[in-house]
Amino acid sequence: MKAASEYNSAILKDSMTETAQTEPANSLPQPSPCNECPSGLMHLRFITYFTWLDEELVTVPNFPAWGCDVSGRREYDAKASSWLTMLLSPN
Repeated sequence: MKAASEYNSAILKDSMTETAQTEPANSLPQPSPCNECPSGLMHLRFITYFTWLDEELVTVPNFPAWGCDVSGRREYDAKASSWLTMLLSPN
């Protein structure tokens, strides 16, 4: 699990460097408008991600995802999804 927590720290750090450089270094990435509803904001949250690998259920705790506070829409962090796909794909 150490690798997962180190990766989450790296994702958070990458997300923070993509925001305005004038923000304090320890702040979370700023919410962005939801693509599904006109009034919601997408906030970074860390969730438990579930996926199937052949016939085995794999759970990934503390997986970064963006969730809308109004519609509930969820978008998984692109870098984290790519990293997880690489880890779970033996080829």
